[in-house]
Amino acid sequence: VPKGSGWQSLVDVGELAGPSPKDYPLCILGVVEAGGVECPAFRGNNGGLYALLGNVGQPSPGMEICVCGSIAAVSHCMRGTALSVAWRGRSEECPAPRATK
Repeated sequence: VPKGSGWQSLVDVGELAGPSPKDYPLCILGVVEAGGVECPAFRGNNGGLYALLGNVGQPSPGMEICVCGSIAAVSHCMRGTALSVAWRGRSEECPAPRATK
């Protein structure tokens, strides 16, 4: 994770103990996209376009990250499926499968 990017993984915080990404119903590995008007846009390796809700910081477009949480029932986001993010971290921390090439 680039320093100064506004993005933090829970492991970067140091001694804060929190839930594991495996504790959430949905984890998606993907890349942050430019153009999220109301919410950061995120293209999952599963092909889905998501709008990230919650305390996700300001991840930079092109950054590969992992987000875990659940699909939001209601959202103010303008594009993609709204994903309520409960955990976010580096790609190597993600329990979601990587896309095959």
